[in-house]
Amino acid sequence: MNLGAIGVIAIVLSLLSIPFVTEHVTISAVDDYKYGLAPVLNESTENFDAGDAKRYPGTTGKTFGPKRFEYKTETAFGSFYLEIVNDDILQMKQTLINPDVKVEKIVKNNDTIEEKWILTTNEATLTITKSFDKVREEFSTAAGSCFKEEYFGNVEESCSGQMGKIQDRWDSAKDLLEKYIEKMNNATQEIELPNIQTDEWDY
Repeated sequence: MNLGAIGVIAIVLSLLSIPFVTEHVTISAVDDYKYGLAPVLNESTENFDAGDAKRYPGTTGKTFGPKRFEYKTETAFGSFYLEIVNDDILQMKQTLINPDVKVEKIVKNNDTIEEKWILTTNEATLTITKSFDKVREEFSTAAGSCFKEEYFGNVEESCSGQMGKIQDRWDSAKDLLEKYIEKMNNATQEIELPNIQTDEWDY
């Protein structure tokens, strides 16, 4: 295996080893930005083993390939999907979906790391994006839409629509996202993975 392939696997494993927001808030850029996003890269990837693997999602179905890695499983909170694509840009996407809500976490490595959470319900969409220099919240509902952003210390905010209705729904969406982050974490802690140190991982 060449050094480039080893590097890609190291990045993939580091992304997998911390699939969810940790309990430590790492950034509070916007006034009511409650939910800090965890660092994306893990320093201990060289020691990653099958025991560590059991701490992130497993599946009832899996796909391995040189540019794609997938897990699919059912949990008590809905259908869970994990997809990693290594095609020019390395991207990891996790999705939990049920009849009431869809929650997505997307991590992209395109020279810089970007982490995004998306909550979609029948009534609203909330998107929270973090990179090394920017944190942005976007919220949209039938009553209107808003965004807040901090970029290199400068805070920008804009809203349109019925402000009296938007703020309460925005706060409710953030509370719901926090609950589903916990649900995703709890569900996947109970799912075991196969041993990833096999030829199936030899890209």
